[in-house]
Amino acid sequence: MRVRYFCLFLLLGFTVPLLLSSNAQELPWSQRMANTTTQRWPDGKFVANDTLWKWNYELGVLLQGMADVWYHTGDATYYKYIKSAVDNLVSSDGSIPTYRPEDNELDDLALGRTLLLLYGVTQDAKYYKAAKLLRDQLKVHPRTTEGGFWHKQKYPNQMWLDGL
Repeated sequence: MRVRYFCLFLLLGFTVPLLLSSNAQELPWSQRMANTTTQRWPDGKFVANDTLWKWNYELGVLLQGMADVWYHTGDATYYKYIKSAVDNLVSSDGSIPTYRPEDNELDDLALGRTLLLLYGVTQDAKYYKAAKLLRDQLKVHPRTTEGGFWHKQKYPNQMWLDGL
């Protein structure tokens, strides 16, 4: 639930500065929000500098939105932002140092969609290897008696809608 409030907070946090900019009014809302994001968090890191930046669900949501803006505008600025943000978390060998598969959190897999996008564009094996690492989690991820994936290890037998 906190994640949803955080995402709502982010959305509202983007809206006010955009309303104050008359030049930005010419762009679609999606682009205005993406531009504000790239200005506010140029490296995709939206936590304090003294906080460990790690593989996370929120970045997956943010970069999915950025990818949608890139698809609709064709502006490479958005793609470069996506790549830069992910490259800060994925090593050249395809490992993800801050990813903890033993936590069994489906939320950690959301950012994996971005790996598939980057692999599709670059054909760089590191993105494939990182995506495979996330895919392998599903082989051992706890399941309900009906076969659905648990949302998180700390919520036994719970399936959440965003994890279906």
